[in-house]
Amino acid sequence: MYTPGEIGEVQGGIDEIFDMVSPTETPLEPDRRDEIIKAVQGPDFKDKGAYQFLAPIAVSNPELFKRLIKDPRIAKYSHLAFLPQTVGLVYDSDEDPVMTPMVGTRGAIFRLTHTDGDYITKPYQSNDERRIIPAVTDLGMGPGQFPSTRNVITEEFVHGDTLTRMGSNESPETYQEVGRTIGNYYSQLHARNIFYNDAIADDMGKSHIILNEEDRTPRMIDFGVAIDVSDPSNFTDEQVFTYLRTMAELRLQLDFMGASPESLVEQHRARVRSLAAPDIVKRDLQLIQESLGALVFRIGQAAVENIARGFEETYKAA
Repeated sequence: MYTPGEIGEVQGGIDEIFDMVSPTETPLEPDRRDEIIKAVQGPDFKDKGAYQFLAPIAVSNPELFKRLIKDPRIAKYSHLAFLPQTVGLVYDSDEDPVMTPMVGTRGAIFRLTHTDGDYITKPYQSNDERRIIPAVTDLGMGPGQFPSTRNVITEEFVHGDTLTRMGSNESPETYQEVGRTIGNYYSQLHARNIFYNDAIADDMGKSHIILNEEDRTPRMIDFGVAIDVSDPSNFTDEQVFTYLRTMAELRLQLDFMGASPESLVEQHRARVRSLAAPDIVKRDLQLIQESLGALVFRIGQAAVENIARGFEETYKAA
């Protein structure tokens, strides 16, 4: 239906749209940004939310846009119809992929399921995430990554149970081995000056640790608030805010007291930049302890003690 050149043009437009709405190292020129905003506000996009990612094409290639705006597959799949790893599933397969919106805090997160693959797509949450994900992939601790556009992650959907659903009937050795693997992951992250900056289990039963259903091997997902702490003295404002946003007392200021991200960054920038990398990564260990405390109510004290024992074995060995 579309030539490789046209698909590439649409993918470039997807990047431009996400350049406008997500953290990016390639901001649009003001004139181009204004053109795209004007197009989105025009009559072509009224009641056509799924098509809004085509606004850059409406500006730069009106003839192609006329064909795209009539495409029912775009109405169904929006920008997922043109991501490098999913465009073939949408346009070249006799089987329609199943698209499922996922609950998250970073925006447009979708799962696309097909006989030939099971994918999660989501925008990058920070510029650090762009740099950290390749390292995590090389280490084998996170989801497999697939070709995508510059601003959208396309990764493997990791099947299994979350850590919070592990249950209380596993063997002590299984719990310890889970802890050993998680401890090894954190050792490798910290050795590379990567601060995960998130809980592995919370009071609501959510977890970023997924256990393989067969052998219970853990994998870590979601590095959206992770930070490269190689040089805290040169943290950008984005990095300062990412560091602050996971602190409970500052989260309260954002959510309930009306504080703005800008005001928090201004207030705490100098203090955060004065921290050394080891001081920052220590907070990961505090978050681990808090996560284990929350986990007690899910899987029991004995199970958590065994996970903690396994974690200490491999983390200290790093």
